[in-house]
Amino acid sequence: AVDTRHLDDNYQAGYGYFLFELLRNMTSRYSTHEFLFISDKPYSSNFSFDKNVTTVITGPATTNPLWLKLWYDVKLPRLIRKYKVDIFIGGPGVCSLTMNTPQCIFENDLSFLHYPSLLAKTETFFLKRYTKKFFQKARGVLASSASLKKELADRFAVQPDKIVIVHGAPAKFNALNEMEKDGVR
Repeated sequence: AVDTRHLDDNYQAGYGYFLFELLRNMTSRYSTHEFLFISDKPYSSNFSFDKNVTTVITGPATTNPLWLKLWYDVKLPRLIRKYKVDIFIGGPGVCSLTMNTPQCIFENDLSFLHYPSLLAKTETFFLKRYTKKFFQKARGVLASSASLKKELADRFAVQPDKIVIVHGAPAKFNALNEMEKDGVR
């Protein structure tokens, strides 16, 4: 099962793009496996996945840390039990603290520590309070860089062998033809 709350129409940049490409590749490569995509809202019809994907939409919408905690610690464990999920891949930096199913979380940055003014105070408080617990609970952590892996190990006492580096990739682009190149010049 995968937390797909971040698949939205603005997926072309950042985590949403990374998640879409990861899931697209994973579901096609492992076509004999069944995938359960769980979200708090429907995602765009622009996303199409193979037939081995089942989507479940369940509220409440995770619009603030309280609803996110409720979603992860109450709603999600019920769904995981109902669908007999073997492993859960959580959203960026978050996992369920009440679930016994093995979990893996992805972390692409720790901006809430380095730039706390970018987030609402409630979000910063929530992340500062629970992030270490999330990393301790998760069986595996996907980090976007070696420096982030080191920071997770140092700051949150995450075992380095529990962290795997998964680099992002640039979005697809079409090369410019000669006329367009001349226009740019």
